Amino acid sequence: MVFESIIELWQNADGVIRGCALLLFVMSVLAWTVILGRAWHYGRFSRQYLSPQSPMPVSIQRAQAFQGNAEQRHLALQTAVDEEGLRLGGGLVIPAVVGSTAPFVGLLGTVWGIYLTMVKLGSQECLLTIADVAGPVGETLIMTALGLAVAIPAVIGYNFLEKWRQRLVAQLAIRVNRWMVEDSERARFTKTSEDRV
Repeated sequence: MVFESIIELWQNADGVIRGCALLLFVMSVLAWTVILGRAWHYGRFSRQYLSPQSPMPVSIQRAQAFQGNAEQRHLALQTAVDEEGLRLGGGLVIPAVVGSTAPFVGLLGTVWGIYLTMVKLGSQECLLTIADVAGPVGETLIMTALGLAVAIPAVIGYNFLEKWRQRLVAQLAIRVNRWMVEDSERARFTKTSEDRV
């Protein structure tokens, strides 16, 4: 029933409604591409860099090799963690934008479809019943449902990925902080050993 209504809506639609439907389709494809791509990347990042024996990301390895006092090294490492967090967040704006705008694109299609339906029905000279109005108006409401069908997964995906990203960055920061403590202990032990000799 709904599938037939969508096909009928497409066949009877003008350029604005078809444009809204195509835009919703493109928005959905973009959001799902980012959501699935980021989920795969986050899983790989976690396996590659967050286990205790795994190497650190390259930016953090560079910061670990930085020569300077403790405060400068700490700043270099914190900056490297922040850079990794920004890299991990790349592309997340797409599902956020899709989630916030898709309902309005669907609503535009609905409002435009209702307007066209009213103009068409208004041009008829016979007395209209509720059945004459309900069918065409109901069909245009499909655009709102399509907008929501695009927006809801995008919002859920964005929120899930953003929480996952925050957790990855926190785990990376914990790992870097542990390394800094161990490095400080090694330096203190080396200095103590040299002072004894």
